Amino acid sequence: MQSRESFKKNKRVLLVTEDDGRIEEFKSILAPEGITIFPYKNMQKVADLLAVDPNFAMILFDYASKQMEIDASIDKIRGDLRFHNILIVLLIQEENKAVVYASQEIGADDYILLPVDPLLLQLRIRMLLGMLDSRIELEAKEQELHAIKAYEQITVTLSHYINNAITPLMVQLPKEDQTVTQAEMNHLVSTTKKTINYIKSVVDALFDLAAAGNINVVKSGSYRGLLIDLDKKLKEIQKSSK
Repeated sequence: MQSRESFKKNKRVLLVTEDDGRIEEFKSILAPEGITIFPYKNMQKVADLLAVDPNFAMILFDYASKQMEIDASIDKIRGDLRFHNILIVLLIQEENKAVVYASQEIGADDYILLPVDPLLLQLRIRMLLGMLDSRIELEAKEQELHAIKAYEQITVTLSHYINNAITPLMVQLPKEDQTVTQAEMNHLVSTTKKTINYIKSVVDALFDLAAAGNINVVKSGSYRGLLIDLDKKLKEIQKSSK
């Protein structure tokens, strides 16, 4: 799956057509926009091509011929999450209104009517690429928000570990008028040392999480092993304090 940064710079467009004239026409019209057209004639193998080189912002399918093969290719592409941010646009003959109405059902994001007006084609492709950038930007913000929420949950859990570690220690502390045996005092000292070391490990974990960054920590899943380890140590402290 492509990153947001690669898409922001990406103006690679795959043109799937058997019409050499169409290829030259689109190359000529879109070159001033900085868009690179990559022609491809095998309607059935588009998904296979993307598996090798997924770095396309858009696929233009010439829907003038071999419509069933194109439909099958679109189904494959839409069924693969790696390609969910690649726009699919159908090139449709103006008189073929039925396809225009069914374009979204086919799986296309949009359509362009043929024959094309050069200026309108440039504007349309520019608009579609801008729409793609906006979509990816929104997805990135949603992922970041999810990561921040997960990060907050992790830090709350760690703070609970600290509180739960202190509780057994507070229970063992003698009252002012209570007589404490040497064995009880030794046990209290031992529990105190274990609790301090445990709290230090939790604080170190918090620092490590902060240094790693919210999104990296959540995406890597490294915190899961950390929480399991801290939870195990907490149970050991609680057990030894009894």
